[in-house]
Order: sequence, then structure tokens, then C-alpha cells
Amino acid sequence: MNERLRTLWKQGAPFLAAGGSGFVIAYAIVGLFIFPNTGKPTDIPVPNVTGLPLEEARRTLTDSGFVPQRGEQRYESTVPAGTVLGQSPAPQSIHARGARIVLDVSRGERTVEVPTVTGLTQQQAEITLTNAALDIGEVVVMDSPSPRGTVLQSFPTAGVRVPAASAISITVSAGPGLVTVPDVIGEKYAEARTMLEQLGFQVGPALEDTTSNAPPGTIVAQDPPPTRAVAGGSAVTLTVANKP
Repeated sequence: MNERLRTLWKQGAPFLAAGGSGFVIAYAIVGLFIFPNTGKPTDIPVPNVTGLPLEEARRTLTDSGFVPQRGEQRYESTVPAGTVLGQSPAPQSIHARGARIVLDVSRGERTVEVPTVTGLTQQQAEITLTNAALDIGEVVVMDSPSPRGTVLQSFPTAGVRVPAASAISITVSAGPGLVTVPDVIGEKYAEARTMLEQLGFQVGPALEDTTSNAPPGTIVAQDPPPTRAVAGGSAVTLTVANKP
């Protein structure tokens, strides 16, 4: 290169460098606005794990580069326990690898223990069952020596676990049923007492009638009188002849 060309090169080099830099900057600006960046290379869609068992959902997310995290747990009667109910961020949304994905999980059907209601009044039993998140089912009334309105049993029985809001049936006493008192006048005391007790009556100590002409030891009177309808389990007082 002769001396004149060398001089021209030195004089033009700064202008060429400036022109080259300007071209690079212009190219970058064009690329930024005309071909915008649509996402980082590490951004990927979140897989859908809703409806999967929790452990399977965790493996799926981990294999995809996300970090699973357990969120809310709630009762769902139609979804088995341990199943993913929902996820946040939502499925198919775009997020960076390593993002946390919160999983809400089903606790399954809520169950409660049937409380003891035997011996309570019907009203008390209904309150007790309601407080235990249970409903009142069929109420069966039957004769019983127990006081009227007393709960005799429940179904299912106390201690059994059932789904919340289950209907619990109860059997309630109607009180002792009416029974007709048999006629035992003229019978021997021992035989009369046995007959009455077999029918559920209570027989107290016998009274004595010293004026009756009936054979000693036979029944000459009874209270309640024969054929009277009384509550089952009532007491019957017998009077026996006993001349001195």
C-alpha cells in the first residue's frame, strides 16, 4: 500500500467504525420491535394435573421442571381422598422452570361419629344429632316400660362413623302400653301372683280380710279391679281371706 492510500485509510477508518456500529444498533432496534421476544427459552406450559392422585401429580410437575406445593385440603364427597382438586397457576399457562405450583387436595367424604342418644328425650336427641352434623331420620314409636318420649335406640348405633348429614333413625318410647287386668278373684294367692307377674304387673304384699268366708289364702279382692285397662307394669294389690 502506497503512502497516499495509507493516509486515506487512516482518515476514513473512524467513519467506517461509526457506520458499522450504527448498523448494529439499527438492526437490534428493528429486531426488538419487528421481531419481539415472545418468552424466555425456559418458559414452558404448566401440565394439567387436576384429577390425578397427589403423588402422581407431584411426579408429573417435578419431571416437567416445576416445584409442586400442597395447598388447601377440603372435604369433597364425590372426589376420593388424596386427589388434586385444582392447581395454581392454571394448567397450560406459561411459567418459568422452577416455578411453584400449588395443589388443592381432596380430603374425601367427611365422616362423623354417631353420638349416644339412648336415654335422652326425643328433643334432646334431635339437638345432639344436629350438633354432630347429622340429620333426624325415621322416628319409630313403640310401647316400653321407659317413660314416654325416651329414646330407646338409634340406627346406626352410637360409635359408628357415617357420612356427615346422614339421617339417623331413632326409636322412642310411647310409655307402657295398656293392658287389661285379669280376674284373679277366687284364685290361690301364689297362683294369682305368678299369673300377674308373667303379664308384667308388679304384685305388692297381700292385704288380709278377716271377715270373708272364702277359704283362707284365696283372693277376695284386687286393685285395680278385673278387666280394667292399665299401663303395663302397673302394680296390683291383692287381698286374701284369712280368718283368725
